[in-house]
Amino acid sequence: MKLRATVGSLLVLASGMTVSACGSPCVTKGDQISVELIASKNLNNTGSGAQQAPFRLWAVTKAGVFKSLGAEQLCRGKVDLVEAQNAAKAFATGGNWIAPGAKLKAVHEAEVDGAITHVAIAMMIPQAVLLMIPLDCNERDGYVKDDNTHKIRLVVGKKNVALAGDKSKE
Repeated sequence: MKLRATVGSLLVLASGMTVSACGSPCVTKGDQISVELIASKNLNNTGSGAQQAPFRLWAVTKAGVFKSLGAEQLCRGKVDLVEAQNAAKAFATGGNWIAPGAKLKAVHEAEVDGAITHVAIAMMIPQAVLLMIPLDCNERDGYVKDDNTHKIRLVVGKKNVALAGDKSKE
């Protein structure tokens, strides 16, 4: 009897997780996801001066699968292996390195209603770092939804990356 109640509770939890794991109704087909990446002048400084850092931006569709791949793989690994799992699509950035003091802007267009749930950045500064930003239409420091454009501003510091305006992590 106790086992049946536990299994029933687990099914209720699992069904709730399935509902919450669906795509974001906030992102619809044709929406533009615009990311501005701002590197500090002290970027990736491990004691021998600031250095450029590798990064990759992603439009995430399956957050759990995506996150399980690990920050280093998501930054340096093969894009097609991630995309083949339908976990995310890489932004076209024109390069995967950012220099100290540089600014970069990249835009990705949503191809399907509700598929994209997060924007993510994977970097090596110098350790692997992964930041995932939910696209939930709840405006906050570094994230604004303006008509059909989701605008995200990220600041990369000496050894971290954060939404612009998040003073606890800049």
